[in-house]
Amino acid sequence: MALSEADVLASLRTLGDPNTGRDFVSGKSVRKVQIDGGNVTVDLMLAYPARSQHEVLRKLVVQHLAALPGIGKVTVNISLKVASHAVQRGVNQVRALLRAALQRSFVASPALAALEIYPDVLEKITKRATVVRDTARAFP
Repeated sequence: MALSEADVLASLRTLGDPNTGRDFVSGKSVRKVQIDGGNVTVDLMLAYPARSQHEVLRKLVVQHLAALPGIGKVTVNISLKVASHAVQRGVNQVRALLRAALQRSFVASPALAALEIYPDVLEKITKRATVVRDTARAFP
């Protein structure tokens, strides 16, 4: 019986990605499966940064597919495509709340001056919206 793409995909559905906990097929990591006789080439595209894990993942997939009957050489190509995320909604509102709270507090002048002098500090604070929200809530 000849090896088919469906056989390879079915096998990869049973193999979990150790970094995500999902199998490679449902995790949409499998981009292409090529079969040339018994030789198989699988192209994986990871959606997270894991360059240090490439060799580990490659060996994992090769060993898993080697158990299929009629398989020859297995080649696994791994690439990355990490999507950037939009800035969290409401960050500007949190920034305004923080400024207002600092102006009302007894530490207003040194803290506000620090935020004005060091805009990178304010930027770091706003990037961590959850921390800023907790800080803004601390001021009644």
